[in-house]
Amino acid sequence: IKAAAPKVAEVVKATPPPPPPAVVTQAAPAVTKAVAKSATDVSTSGPSGSYSKVSYYTTLALYAASFPGLWSQIKRSTSAKMKQKTYVSPGANSFEGKTQREQAGEIMAYMKANNYEVQDAGEVITFRGIVQRSTSQAFFLVFCTALGMASLALVLQIQFQDLVLPVIGKPNWFYLTLL
Repeated sequence: IKAAAPKVAEVVKATPPPPPPAVVTQAAPAVTKAVAKSATDVSTSGPSGSYSKVSYYTTLALYAASFPGLWSQIKRSTSAKMKQKTYVSPGANSFEGKTQREQAGEIMAYMKANNYEVQDAGEVITFRGIVQRSTSQAFFLVFCTALGMASLALVLQIQFQDLVLPVIGKPNWFYLTLL
């Protein structure tokens, strides 16, 4: 630590003293003109193209291709899934066969273990699911939808920066999240 301190002091001593105020006053107009000229050169030359248009449109196409997945997730998550299964098993007279009552009991136990209850018991037994609607799943779907719509709004805002519609003027795409 002691060896580093003299080097810092040497660097400070080696820097030249600041110029007198008269020199600064004389150089200020020239510096101002140079800065103004470089600023006009930058503003007239247009954007420097800090991104690749190929990359931009590839990303936009991938986003457009994946956005229908949000609609699919919402549509499939909120609909009831109806299943119809027919169980066929060997009869009571076959080798290791079970009686109809034993078979029905096994199927009934299996379905009750998987959260189903008997809705109709006749020649055909109908089971109905007893899983309740989930409010946490509904909140999660609302959150995912709002996030997806916000990302769509961001993409639309970037893509259509100068769009002006006849009635409403320049649209605020983030209102899409309220849908």
